[in-house]
Amino acid sequence: MIGGGEIITLYQPVEIPNKREFLLPLEATFEDDHHALINKPAGVLVSGNAFKTIADALAQNLKKSTQADAIDPKPVHRLDFPTTGLLLVEKTTTSISALNTLFESKKIAKTYYSITIGKMKKEKKSLFL
Repeated sequence: MIGGGEIITLYQPVEIPNKREFLLPLEATFEDDHHALINKPAGVLVSGNAFKTIADALAQNLKKSTQADAIDPKPVHRLDFPTTGLLLVEKTTTSISALNTLFESKKIAKTYYSITIGKMKKEKKSLFL
């Protein structure tokens, strides 16, 4: 019931008219209202000035967040052009801020695997960046 004096706030996403879409099917291995984890294919940039990037294909592949601070999905890190792997995507300003803090404080560990040709030494080394 509204009795007067209340403040009503309407959150509405800003839509860019006539925005071109990069049609690229992406596999989401996890998705909720804040985050998504997608499998980045090799041979595609994550983001940048090019039109054909993962960032340009996210909105068509992921569900929109229903949170008040929802934004278009954005990758929070990068994988190199020839690299395939899991890419973390955020859907709210709060989750982007939290993930950036975790990356900056090095509380997120990344593991990389590579395929090599030829004989390799059997020595195991772990690199934490």
